[in-house]
Amino acid sequence: YRLFYNTQNGSGYDVASALCDTPILFQRNGLSPVVQPVIWQPAFRDQLAFVYRGAKQNSTQEVTRFVRNTSDKILPVSEVNAISEALLTCDDIEGFEQLMYEHERLLSGLLEQPTVKAQLFPDYPGLIKSLGAWGGDFMLITKRDGYQAYFERKGLSLILDWEELLLHKF
Repeated sequence: YRLFYNTQNGSGYDVASALCDTPILFQRNGLSPVVQPVIWQPAFRDQLAFVYRGAKQNSTQEVTRFVRNTSDKILPVSEVNAISEALLTCDDIEGFEQLMYEHERLLSGLLEQPTVKAQLFPDYPGLIKSLGAWGGDFMLITKRDGYQAYFERKGLSLILDWEELLLHKF
């Protein structure tokens, strides 16, 4: 982490993820992030997929913009923490979608940017959640009838099911 923080301006989440064999809860706490490994195998994981946007964000630029745009704002840390904790016990797709919509709403307001769904896919009936830097390279979606054809019509053909993308070592 010391090397990362001396050379980068990110949170260190990617470092933490690379060092863990399970999903994690991550919170930056100065130079000593808090990393809590968790087991998260939701019963509804067969209803989740990842769509590649084909638009890789520059993480350094996004972090710099985030810091600049939020330096005078109160960050919704307790709300995001509550969402993260609720996800660990969420056992249905509807509850999961509500938690993700709330997370997207918080970030949208904080960053003063529309969600990727509102901006690019307003007619998609399921969840679309940005991953990585806001508007990053992948989106998490909840599958709906015809989801593959929908995204392919939008020029997005790399769609991976949960099991295709995630490595399970636990």
